[in-house]
Amino acid sequence: MTSYVRVRACPTPNNFFDELIPEDGLDVCDWRLTIRTIPVPVLDTSGAHTTIATKWLYAESSYDEAQLARFGRDKLPTFMQIVQALAGLRRTHLSGSVEFSMFFEEFVKDGVSRNIEPHRVNVGVGILNVRTTDADGTLVLDARASEAEQARQALQDAKDELRITGAGVVKHLGDDFFRRAWESFNLSFGADEHAINHLYDVRDAVTAKFGKDDHARNALGIAKADWSDFGKIFNDGAVKGGRHNGKHPAPLKPMTGVQRAQVTRFAKDLLRAYGRYLDNQATSPKEQAT
Repeated sequence: MTSYVRVRACPTPNNFFDELIPEDGLDVCDWRLTIRTIPVPVLDTSGAHTTIATKWLYAESSYDEAQLARFGRDKLPTFMQIVQALAGLRRTHLSGSVEFSMFFEEFVKDGVSRNIEPHRVNVGVGILNVRTTDADGTLVLDARASEAEQARQALQDAKDELRITGAGVVKHLGDDFFRRAWESFNLSFGADEHAINHLYDVRDAVTAKFGKDDHARNALGIAKADWSDFGKIFNDGAVKGGRHNGKHPAPLKPMTGVQRAQVTRFAKDLLRAYGRYLDNQATSPKEQAT
């Protein structure tokens, strides 16, 4: 790349992308993502100068200088969507979002870089707790409520599981609707009480991929009853996060714990099935070639 744009961002927590971005990097939608460790000078408790190793997310993509005025509209949003999708993937094993303490947009040409617009971006809130969940999304262990060693082991187990899950998912984030679905899954955990509505966008993304509901169900092996029950929770009552609340004059009520667990579990199942479908699609051409 003789000229390209680069985003340098310092995530909080600093190890947020460890299990998501492979050591040799990740290529998604013309963006190349890598993690680099950079020594940062600090003062220790005695006031002496020292350094700490800090991890930075680097993202680079070929870009023409004449297009820089449009960077924030036609290039940066895709990068932010990738970040949201990765954050959604991380939520399958660990709770919490990511924020960037420092975030720089740069243009590089012939080895010389300059800032496009340096600023701080809050993608979400920092991790407040560490949790492991079972296949249905049920809370198995709350690390803060455990002893230190148990918490450490739980965190490591969750990271190991995330690394395995991530390896199977990130390779397909170039699929526009798959990436959108994971972004929506992450957004559903927002602080706003209506944020759970984004889970419906997961199903919408899948439907858009296959054209019709029945085509999507058949391709992914999703039961019609499960598909319908998910839709009824969002469509058939006055609930916060519902899709047709204007049709229901009753006061809005939050979803029950059972309803939230049901729609979250369905969205996870849908994402897993979508990933398996993409795996099969990637394997089929290879089998035909042999």
